[in-house]
Amino acid sequence: MKNNFLIAFLLLGANYIGAQVTVEFRISSVSSDIGDMDPVGDSDPRWSFSITDVPFSSTQSSSHQLINTNCPGAVAITNTFYSQVYNCSPPSQFDFTWSGDETDGAGFGGAPTTNTGPQVVNIPIGALVFPQAAFTTIGTYSATSVGMVGCPGVAGNITWNITLQYRTVGTLPPDQTIPTISCPLDQNVSFSSSCDYSLLDYTGLAVVTDNCAPLLVSQSVPAGTLITSNQLVTLTVTDPTGNSVNCAFNILPTDTQVPAVTCSGAVNTTASAGLCTGNAVVPGPTVATDNCGVSTILNSFNGTASANGTYPVGTTVVTWTVTDVNGNTNTCLQTVTVSDTQAPAVTCSGAVNLTASAGLCTGNAVVPGPTVATDNCGVSTILNSFNGTASANGTYPVGTTVVTWTVTDVNGNTNTCLQNVTVTDTELPTITCNAPI
Repeated sequence: MKNNFLIAFLLLGANYIGAQVTVEFRISSVSSDIGDMDPVGDSDPRWSFSITDVPFSSTQSSSHQLINTNCPGAVAITNTFYSQVYNCSPPSQFDFTWSGDETDGAGFGGAPTTNTGPQVVNIPIGALVFPQAAFTTIGTYSATSVGMVGCPGVAGNITWNITLQYRTVGTLPPDQTIPTISCPLDQNVSFSSSCDYSLLDYTGLAVVTDNCAPLLVSQSVPAGTLITSNQLVTLTVTDPTGNSVNCAFNILPTDTQVPAVTCSGAVNTTASAGLCTGNAVVPGPTVATDNCGVSTILNSFNGTASANGTYPVGTTVVTWTVTDVNGNTNTCLQTVTVSDTQAPAVTCSGAVNLTASAGLCTGNAVVPGPTVATDNCGVSTILNSFNGTASANGTYPVGTTVVTWTVTDVNGNTNTCLQNVTVTDTELPTITCNAPI
């Protein structure tokens, strides 16, 4: 159904201020042609009657009996048996139920010997005049019952008659006061996992007043309607006599759910030959979803949707940011590690040859370092095995000393080369002979 589908509930309790009508009914006359029902007594005809208002189902009743009266004919009586005040809303009709019976044949107060059974007359509210100060006949009603003796003493059906009158105070409709209604403030709500919002029943949030009850509050857009944008909701209050007024407020749904994101696993690669970088293929997130839809998936490495590229040696943390169509974001982290496995390049200088110092079995050597000591990422240290420093100059013993040069790059990779330092003893020994003998 469209938005005019109504969701209603009753608000009980109101102030009744001068909005009322009064309806009264009375029996003005009864008649019957019933005769004596047994050979020893007179008839005791009785008329029973009641009024029930619809739809309120309030009933008032009475009866009238003539004692020891045969063939009573028309008997004028005054029996005002119904009087009811209606605040705000009158009934739609009155059900007049009556019957006639005779109890004399079974003893007074016993079961009826003859009975018309219930006779029901429906009197719509429109058949009454408001106001009607004097009692006015609305109808005379007749029914028959099977009897042993009618009037004048002839067996046959018995005829029963009853005349109903009414009077009223006040005018219809009794209530002409417009109710008041106050709507709630605009409602800020959140979208569901389906990027929509199911409207609630907001009728209970209305503040209403009126001089009549019950009040009916209806909602222009039914509860359970799914909305995906701002929605105006109108609440209308109607009193029992149809007076109504409305107010409106907005339902303002927003998307507060961040996207779901799961990064792919870590990426590991090695540096390209001769370079301190490596080319990496970096897969995007394995999960990137949102209740309302994903707008962008970007990475921190290059600010695009693809993180493929040339990465430096070491570990780079790539942040993936997923943004939904409403600006909510979520992130995950992924590492890209480029390992340097290349050893430095190293070439030692040529062999060093020298002679021992005069009078010593050692020589002072100047030992040049490697002629080549390079690395794709950079050299950290160049050390020799002779003294563990970067300079191998020093005093070497006569003979050949093998000096190992170790080059270490910034990532701990090493390489070595060998260099000989040779000290030659060229001094002749000295000798002194003893004196001649």
